[in-house]
Amino acid sequence: MLIHPDFLWNTPLASAINQYDFCDYAINEALFLSEREETILNQLVENIQREYFASIDKFSQRIIISQLETLLNYAD
Repeated sequence: MLIHPDFLWNTPLASAINQYDFCDYAINEALFLSEREETILNQLVENIQREYFASIDKFSQRIIISQLETLLNYAD
């Protein structure tokens, strides 16, 4: 998933993005998930996709940012 930095501009997530340490993983490191965690992360990605491909309105960015932040918190 790629998120353009401008999409995060002036959001609380833009200020907090540096708190997520997993962005600095080495090439030989991995994120291990249980089946339950994998299901949750997949559902969050699907929620983001649904909102992105639906009719964009004034709430879309906030909803996507919220789902993205939840996804990052689970991955953390």
